[in-house]
Amino acid sequence: MAKHRNIFGDFLDCFFILKPNFYKPLLTILFLQKHQLLTPKKIFKSNKYQNINTFSQIDIRQAFILYLLLKNISSTLIYSKMKKKIALLFIYSIIHSFTHSSLIFAQKDTRWTSLFNGKDLKGWKQLNGQAKYTVENGEIVGTTVAKTTNSFLCTEQEYGDFILELDLKLDDPMNGGVQFRSLSKPDYKEGRVHGYQMEVDPSARAWSGAIYDEGRRDWLYIPNNNPEGKRAFKPVGQWNKYRIEAIGSTMRTFINDVPTAHLIDDMTAKGFIALQVHAIYGEMKEGMKIRWKNIKIQTENLKPSPTDNCPVVNLILNNLSAQEQAQGFKMLFNGKDFTGWRAVHGTEMPKQHWSVIDGTINVSP
Repeated sequence: MAKHRNIFGDFLDCFFILKPNFYKPLLTILFLQKHQLLTPKKIFKSNKYQNINTFSQIDIRQAFILYLLLKNISSTLIYSKMKKKIALLFIYSIIHSFTHSSLIFAQKDTRWTSLFNGKDLKGWKQLNGQAKYTVENGEIVGTTVAKTTNSFLCTEQEYGDFILELDLKLDDPMNGGVQFRSLSKPDYKEGRVHGYQMEVDPSARAWSGAIYDEGRRDWLYIPNNNPEGKRAFKPVGQWNKYRIEAIGSTMRTFINDVPTAHLIDDMTAKGFIALQVHAIYGEMKEGMKIRWKNIKIQTENLKPSPTDNCPVVNLILNNLSAQEQAQGFKMLFNGKDFTGWRAVHGTEMPKQHWSVIDGTINVSP
């Protein structure tokens, strides 16, 4: 029986007939093979491929799948029995089908817009405190500075409804946050940044993912009644995936795909996104660092995550959210009249003393 020819020889032989959209996956395969990274464990279960700046994550995954596919096909091709030209055409047909479908799947990523180019802070501006913001190895690095207030690296653009995702990591046990729908106005506390914030809290209380109203109403959602959410944040030194869904009056947060907060509120409908370095307090020290990367946003054709068991904090009067309805809650008061209510010893509500004013039940002497 003739020996099977090396699959990479076939790649190079038919390289001249390939369409341009396959060049990059092909080079990716050769690059990964050279650096001995073509194994399922290293590609799918390890973060090593994230350190390869030459190719994107989707290039590497697509290339690896194609590598496995063609490797299995090549094991069936025995060139002593099949003419080389026919074999190459067969391989090419597989390549063509794969690259065409890969481009279709890749189009799904066009929903996302990157907010950070990985090189500099173009599109961002710093407000309030004087913490240091630098770019290192494709990451935004925030460093604490003594004797300064909370610092915010803010997007120059404002966003209303959106889905935001980013990765963040603490080098040290420090407090931080991700602002959204936030504002800074000269007539409000001399430009102090204020608005919603998704908390970063590595302390024992474990409030990461909570929603804080920076510079305004303080805590809006504390996750003490969401134990699974409190366990979602990975310790100092590990990357965490943060996700914020702000659609209408519904704001939801997720850490590593675990729901951490669900807030219904309508105080601010639009504002900038910002990366907070908290002022030094407690056991925090100068020189502590927090890192952000892979910052991306969707603003059109938004599809919220399915309903889940995360408790809801609803701050809108006489309102029942979709998640609350899914969890079995019902409104007992319609905010307009006493339909469904009666006096203790009667069949109707009393004609005196009780009234509905501005959506609230009022009792007068």
